[in-house]
Amino acid sequence: MATSVIEERPLTIYLNAQEIITAMTIGDYPEYLAVGFLKNQGMLKADDVIELVEYDDELEVVVVRTQHESNYEEKLSKKTRTSGVCGGYCLWGHDGGVGSGRTSLHAVAHLLDL
Repeated sequence: MATSVIEERPLTIYLNAQEIITAMTIGDYPEYLAVGFLKNQGMLKADDVIELVEYDDELEVVVVRTQHESNYEEKLSKKTRTSGVCGGYCLWGHDGGVGSGRTSLHAVAHLLDL
């Protein structure tokens, strides 16, 4: 008997050059998920202009670029979020080396234009 199993994959979301969160997802529509998450969290306002949304499947990264930087990049630069959801998997905002272990800042530098 064949059984289908849904597999979760990490997705790291950046707002401009700031890593915001790495979340476990089922991998569907990562660009929409990233924009929806940022809007839901109040990080994108109705008048913010999104210039580009880039997704790299190999790196499992979405970068949402806005016309102007927001103050969230500064506020979240050292914040970490954790959750006991998904079997205890932690959701991390990047704080200088802590993260899912799957995404290197050097690997996404080309997406961030650093």
